[in-house]
Amino acid sequence: MSHNNRRDWNYWNQPTEPNEAEREASKQNVEYQRQQHERENLERERRSAAIQREEEQRHRRQQLQRKRSERDQRARQKLEDQRRVQLEMERTREQEQARQDNIRKGEEEIKRRFQAMRDRDRNQYYRS
Repeated sequence: MSHNNRRDWNYWNQPTEPNEAEREASKQNVEYQRQQHERENLERERRSAAIQREEEQRHRRQQLQRKRSERDQRARQKLEDQRRVQLEMERTREQEQARQDNIRKGEEEIKRRFQAMRDRDRNQYYRS
């Protein structure tokens, strides 16, 4: 290989300095890539925040539903207890009424028997 050929080979194979347009294009490409990554990061953060908001809302809804369910259960229990107490009071009242009726009937029966005995005694007294 002659000296000239070597010089030509070196000339064509040496790294060249990029010209102004290539440097500008490279800068723009780097800037575009940076902006693209930034957009992707922002989008990822936005999606993550949206998912987190949905999770928090779902959690709040579940808490509200649980509280509502517990409140409804307490209200049902209270109504059931009130009904049970009311039925018990009615049953007690009916039993007391039946007891009073039995006492009254017993007293009437005793009065009727005593009256019958008095009438019989009076009739025997007047007959003799």
